[in-house]
Amino acid sequence: SMIVYKKFHLVEDRKIPGTLMNSCVVPVGVMAVGYLTVIKVEVPTLIICVLCGLAGAMAGTFFVSKMKAETIRNLMLVALSVAAITTLIKQLGLVPPGGGSLGFSGWKLVVVAVFTFAMSALSMGGFASTAILLSFFCLLGLNPVAAFPLAMGTSSLSCAVGGMRYVKKGNFGIKLAVLSTAFGSLGAVVAVCFVKEMDVKIIQWLILAVILYSIIVLILEKIRKGKTRKNFTGYKKAENRFRSRMGSMKYKREKGRFVEGGHNV
Repeated sequence: SMIVYKKFHLVEDRKIPGTLMNSCVVPVGVMAVGYLTVIKVEVPTLIICVLCGLAGAMAGTFFVSKMKAETIRNLMLVALSVAAITTLIKQLGLVPPGGGSLGFSGWKLVVVAVFTFAMSALSMGGFASTAILLSFFCLLGLNPVAAFPLAMGTSSLSCAVGGMRYVKKGNFGIKLAVLSTAFGSLGAVVAVCFVKEMDVKIIQWLILAVILYSIIVLILEKIRKGKTRKNFTGYKKAENRFRSRMGSMKYKREKGRFVEGGHNV
């Protein structure tokens, strides 16, 4: 969606994060509810993940939203890179397969709660955390099919909390958000029907593809921001040199007038 928005200039760059977040609330919620009706997940795990995601989103609106976008982007890039590497290692069979559980317990549940809180908080900077959550849940042994309702349910509430912040500021494209919500919800229904029938191995490869795509998008965004910053810095330097020269010329003219008036210093 971000690439399409930028490519066809459908909305201002500054409104893209808010538009994306508000566009995802209903479709992701539809996916979460749809998955829960056809896929079994342990209730305690679901409740804890959703509550931690909600708490993380609320905390993120106060703290993470004040962080520099570059810092958040770097954190997400690191998290995605680790997720991609671990998922690939697991897919290649370099670690024991596992991955058949429908929930977490003990220390795994604690780790999942903390990680979900942190990722939901970071997502308030305008970056999606769904791919990271999917990979992390599978890495800890959750059935890939069961990982979808957990990740989607958490992301839906996070988007709702973050979306309200952008709505209050009016910093989102309302028409584009409405259209994306309508067609996204339709796509979500279709996705639920496909995922429940898919092979687990294929789902894991799809998750890896989503992670790699997210990494590429963040890297391209980082490169674009770097070029923009470099061009801006070059412009400021040129402007400062121009002002310096103009100031020097003005000083010489003023000094010349002062000497001609008989006030030579």
